[in-house]
Amino acid sequence: MSIHMVHDKFFYNNEILIHMISFLICFMLIIFTVNNSQANSNDVSVSSRPKDISKSIFSDIQTLPILFQGKMHDDVITVISPKNSPLIFSDSPAKSLQSLYVIDVSDYLKGITGFSAIRNGGVNNEPVFRGMFGSRIRILMDNGEILGACFSHMDPVSAYIFPETFDILNIIKGPQTVLWGPVTSAGTLQFERYHPQFDKSKIQLRSNVTIGANNKIDKNIDSIMGSKYGYIRLIGNVSRSDDYHDGNKDQVHSAWYKWNADAILSFNLSADTYLEVSLGQGNGTANYAARSMDGLCFARESYGMKIETLDISKTLDKIELQAWHNYVNHIMADTVSHNTELSTEKCCGFSGNINNNVDRLIWGARGITVSQWDNIKCHSGADVQINTHREHMKSNSNWKTDIVSRDTGIFTELIFDSLSNRRFTGGTRLEYSVINFNNSSKYKRHGIVYPAGFIRYENNINPLLSYYIGVGTSFRLPDYWELFYTKFGENINIDDILKLKPEKTVQVDIGASFQHLQINGWISSYAGYVKDFIVCDYRNDDAIQDAISYAENIHAKICGTEVGLNYQFNEHWHTATNISWVWGMNIDDGCTLFRTPPLEGKITCQWIRGSYSITAKWRLALAQSINDSLMSPGSFVSRNMLPHTDVNCNTSGFGILSMNFAWKSSQFYKFSIGVDNLLNHSYREYLNSCVHKRLGYPSGTLIYEPGRTWWIKLGMEL
Repeated sequence: MSIHMVHDKFFYNNEILIHMISFLICFMLIIFTVNNSQANSNDVSVSSRPKDISKSIFSDIQTLPILFQGKMHDDVITVISPKNSPLIFSDSPAKSLQSLYVIDVSDYLKGITGFSAIRNGGVNNEPVFRGMFGSRIRILMDNGEILGACFSHMDPVSAYIFPETFDILNIIKGPQTVLWGPVTSAGTLQFERYHPQFDKSKIQLRSNVTIGANNKIDKNIDSIMGSKYGYIRLIGNVSRSDDYHDGNKDQVHSAWYKWNADAILSFNLSADTYLEVSLGQGNGTANYAARSMDGLCFARESYGMKIETLDISKTLDKIELQAWHNYVNHIMADTVSHNTELSTEKCCGFSGNINNNVDRLIWGARGITVSQWDNIKCHSGADVQINTHREHMKSNSNWKTDIVSRDTGIFTELIFDSLSNRRFTGGTRLEYSVINFNNSSKYKRHGIVYPAGFIRYENNINPLLSYYIGVGTSFRLPDYWELFYTKFGENINIDDILKLKPEKTVQVDIGASFQHLQINGWISSYAGYVKDFIVCDYRNDDAIQDAISYAENIHAKICGTEVGLNYQFNEHWHTATNISWVWGMNIDDGCTLFRTPPLEGKITCQWIRGSYSITAKWRLALAQSINDSLMSPGSFVSRNMLPHTDVNCNTSGFGILSMNFAWKSSQFYKFSIGVDNLLNHSYREYLNSCVHKRLGYPSGTLIYEPGRTWWIKLGMEL
C-alpha cells in the first residue's frame, strides 16, 4: 500500500491547513493593530445575555470560560467537584486536569461516578457508562458526532478526542433530553469549547508539559487572541508513551503516539450575533495487547461552522445554526507478526501490502430556536446527519462504500415552571433514519420513522433539598458493528441483517440531592425495560479478526444507581465518596447480562492550604464472577459489555491508592507531582479481555492494569 492511498482526497491536505492557520493569524494581527490604541484590560466579559437553558437541573451545566477561570478561583485546583445535579454532571476538563494526569477520554471518564472502561492497550480504550458503550452512549464534540471506522472497534471515540483541549463536559444521564439525536438509552456526553466575549484586545496562553513513567511525555498548548471584533484560538497537543508495566513488572504491549491541532476563528457580526469557524486535524499510532492487530493510523479531520444570534425579540431568545464535518481514517496491521514498524515520526508513513484501511465521513447540520413566554421556555429545532463508511479494496486500490446512513430529526423540549420551586420538563422527537447497504452482489435501502421522548418532574423542596423523577423512551437502530457482524464473510445476506430489530427502551430515572452544613450528597437511580436488546457473540481470535460473529435480539431488564457524598471538615480538609452499581437480566433466558461492571466506589481526601494541596484517592471494586446457575447453556456474550473469551475471567476485588501534590508557585506557574497505584498493586479490571495469542503468551493470559506510575506536570498560564 502506498502513502498516496492514505492521502485520500478527503484528507491529509496539510498545506491547505497551514495556509488557513496563517490567514487566521494574520487576520487577528490586523485586529490587534487596529485596536492597539485601546488600553488593555484583564477583564473578560462573560455574556450577561439570557442563558439558553433555564435555571433548573440544567443550571449546573458549565458556562464559564475555562481559559480564564484560573483568574476567578483559588490558586489551587480543587479536585472535589462542587455539587452537581444527580441527573446532569458538569465538569471542566481543561480546569480539573490542570493538576491531574489522564491518558485519554476513557481514562478521564473513569474518574466520574458510573464510568468504567474496556482496555485495548495503553490508549484508545473504550468508555463504558452504566455497563453500556458504543451507540448506546452519544458522545458529541462541539455538538457534532464523531465515530470510529474500524470493523472491530479498534478506534473508539477516545482515539479522536483529547479531553484537556475542551472547556466543558456535560453528561445527561438516560433518555432525558431530545435536543441531540437519535436519543440514546445510557446518556449523552457533550465535549464543548466555550465562546468568550472580549471588551478589549487581549492575548492569553495556557500550556503544560507532563513527563512520567514508561518514557511518557505530553505537551499541550492553548492560546487565544481576542478583541471586541472576535477572537482566534489555537490548540495543540502531542502525547507519547512506551509499553507500560503491570504490578508484576510484566511488560504490556501498549505503546502509543498521538497528536491533535485545532483552530477556532470567531467574528462578532453584531453585539448579539457571532459567526464561528473551526478546523482541526489529528493522528496517532497505538499498540494493542488485546487485539489481533495494532493501529498504525488514527487520522482525523474536522471542520465546523456555527452562527448564533441572541435577544431577537421579547419572546425569541436565541437562534443557532451549526454544521460539522468529521472524517476519520484508520489503518490496522499486525506489527508483531509482520514486522511493520510502529513509527512515532510519521503515523502513516509506511508501505506494504496491508489490506486493513477503513474510513468514515460524518457531516451534519443543526438549527435550534429558544423561546420564552412567561414561565415557559421552549427549545425546538431540526437536525440531519449523514454517515458514510468505506473500505479500501486491495484488489483494485479503490475505495468501496459499504453503508451510508442518514438521520433526520425534529424536536421540541419544554420547561414549565408551575411554581417557584417546581418544574416540569418534557420533550418529544421524531426521527427518520435511512440506511443504504451496498456490496458487490446486492444493494438495499431501509428506512424507518420512530419517536423518542421524556417527561420529568423536579421539586426543590427547599434550597437544601431537591428531587426529580422522569420517564423516558428511546429507539435505537442497530449500529454499523451490529449490522455488519458478518463483515468478514465473503457474501453478506442483507435480508438476514435486516432481521435484527431495533431496540426500544423505556426507562425511569429518579434522584435527589441535599445539603446540610458541611455535608452534601446526591443519588441517581434508574430502572428500565429494553425490548429487542441486541446482544452479540464476539471473539478475539485470528479466524475472524476480532469481529462479531453472531447477533440477535432479546428482552432485558436493567437498573443501577450512583451515589455521592461530600464532607468539608474545615477550610483545609475536604473528602468525597461515591459508589456505582449496575445490574441487567436477559428475560428470555432468565440469566444475567454477561460482564456488567462490579460494584465500585471511590474515596477522595484533599488538604488545601494557601498555594499547596495534597490529594489522595482510593478506588475500590468488589470481586466479580459469572454465576453459572444464572447463565443458560445457550447464552452468549454481549458485545456491548465485553469481547468474549473461553477463559475464566472472574476477578478479585481490589483497592488502588493514588496520590498527588500540587503547588502554584506564582500567578502564572503551577507544579504537580503524583503517583498512580502507589502500592504497585497487581490487578485487572473485570471488563478487560485477554492478551492476544499473536504476542506469544499462553492462551488465556489476562491483561493487567498499569503498576506504580509516577508523573510530573508543569503548567503555565499567562
